[in-house]
Amino acid sequence: MWPPATVAGTPTVAAGVSRRKLTTIKRPDGSTQLVYHGHPLYSFSEDTRQGQLGGEDFLGTWFVVSPAGQEVVKPGAAAASRGY
Repeated sequence: MWPPATVAGTPTVAAGVSRRKLTTIKRPDGSTQLVYHGHPLYSFSEDTRQGQLGGEDFLGTWFVVSPAGQEVVKPGAAAASRGY
C-alpha cells in the first residue's frame, strides 16, 4: 500500500519546496527514492490523483510532510511523537 516515491534522474521541486531539503537514496533494488528533510517519501496506493491525501494519519503511522519538512497535522489533532 506504500510504494516508495522514486525518481529517475535529477528531481525537481515545486514552488515553496526547499531544494536543499530534497535528497535521494539508492534502494536495494537500484531505484532512487526521494527523501525530504531526512524523511524517506512514499505514496499511498489508493491516492490516484495529485493532491489526494487518503493516506494521511493512516493507522496513526503515515503522515504528509510539509514544505518545511514537518509532519502535517489535521486540524484539531495532536502531533505524533513517533515520527512520520
